Amino acid sequence: MRYVTFLLFTALFWGCATKIPSYQNIKINKAYFQGSSKEKKLVSAFANYWQARIKGDYKTSFSYELPYQQYIKDFNKYKELIGGIYKGTTITLKNIKYSHPNIAIVTRVVKIGKNLYPRKDKWIYIDGKWYHKFYQTILPPRNPEDADFQ
Repeated sequence: MRYVTFLLFTALFWGCATKIPSYQNIKINKAYFQGSSKEKKLVSAFANYWQARIKGDYKTSFSYELPYQQYIKDFNKYKELIGGIYKGTTITLKNIKYSHPNIAIVTRVVKIGKNLYPRKDKWIYIDGKWYHKFYQTILPPRNPEDADFQ
C-alpha cells in the first residue's frame, strides 16, 4: 500500500513539475520550453510581455523594456507610443535566432482577424533577465537589420 501511495504522489508531482505554462492568445511550440534555462527565460519574457500588451497592462509591458529605454521614456510617453491595447488576436512565436549569446531576434506572427503579419523583436539579456528592445519609427534605420524592427 505504501508503494502504491508513493507512486501516486510521484506521478502527481512529476506532472506538476513538467507542466508547460499556458498563455491566453500566445502560441509557443512546446520545444522552446525544453531548451536551456536562458532560453526558457526568454520564452517566458516574450509571452508575459505580449500577454500584457494584449491585455493593456502597460506597467507590466513597460517593465520588460530595456532599462535605458525606461529611463529616457517616461511611462506616460510609453503608453502614448505603443498606441493602446495591442490589436492582435493571437501572437505565435515562430523562431528564435541569436546574433550574440545575449541578443535574440524573435520572429513572431501576429493574427488580426484573418490576416497574418510577420514581425521581429529584439531581446537583450542583462543580469539574468531578458529585456525587449522598444522600436519607434521616428528616426530612419541605421542598417537593414534595424529596418526589420520598425
